[in-house]
Amino acid sequence: TQVTDAAHDFLLRLLPCGFGILNIVLVYGVTRRLFGCVRSAQCAALLFAVAPFQIYYAQELRVYSLYVTLSLLAVGSMTGALAENRRRYWVGYIVSLSLLLYCHYIAMWLMFTLNVAFVALLPRYRHHFWRWTAANALIMILIAPALYRAFAMHATVQDLDVPWYPSPTWKTGL
Repeated sequence: TQVTDAAHDFLLRLLPCGFGILNIVLVYGVTRRLFGCVRSAQCAALLFAVAPFQIYYAQELRVYSLYVTLSLLAVGSMTGALAENRRRYWVGYIVSLSLLLYCHYIAMWLMFTLNVAFVALLPRYRHHFWRWTAANALIMILIAPALYRAFAMHATVQDLDVPWYPSPTWKTGL
């Protein structure tokens, strides 16, 4: 008996495809919020829609489309929280970043980058400092189990005689 067939394969790949299509809309929204220009947002959405890697990963049954969705939601929520200081944006920021780390451990780089961006913008948004700190503290509490698992996996991999990937260094982020 066959475990899967073409119809099941299509249905399984429909979810990442849906995230891929949603990402086009999210790129438009985030770009428009960041730059305040409709033409720039349309151009960014068009370039994103025809990018070969996005088309490829939107068809693959992996977490990459979801990762991009959650990343765009995090950036959009961050900009909304700082600009409008509404509760829904703060909750969106916390939820999207928390889910993002459970999606893929490389999300730590995005979290780091968003915090660096906030520190760079601190003179403009200093009145949000305590909300930002509370949001990040809550994120750390929510992702603690994932971080524990990540460190445990790292320790296991370090104990291998022949590792299948090099140890991360400062160049990894670049």
